[in-house]
Amino acid sequence: MQIRQQKGQSLSEYLLILGLIAVTSIAVVGTLGSTIRAQVAAMTQELAGQDSAAATGLANAHAGKALIDATEQLGLDRLRAGEGN
Repeated sequence: MQIRQQKGQSLSEYLLILGLIAVTSIAVVGTLGSTIRAQVAAMTQELAGQDSAAATGLANAHAGKALIDATEQLGLDRLRAGEGN
C-alpha cells in the first residue's frame, strides 16, 4: 500500500511541476509573443531574399516594450483598471 501512495505522490508532484511550467510558458509567450512573431517574420523575409528592415524594427520595438513591461511595478489599482494586460 505504501508503494502505491508514493507513486500517487510522485504523480501529483509531476503534475504540479507541469502546471507551473505551463503557467510560466503562457506568461513568457504573452510577454514576448509579438517580439517572437516579428523576429520570425524578419527571418522569413531574409530567407526569401527580401529586405527585413521593417520587421526587424518592429521586433526591436516590441522587445523594448516587453522589457519596460517586465520591469514596471504594477499596483492593485492599475491591475483593477486593466493596465497589466
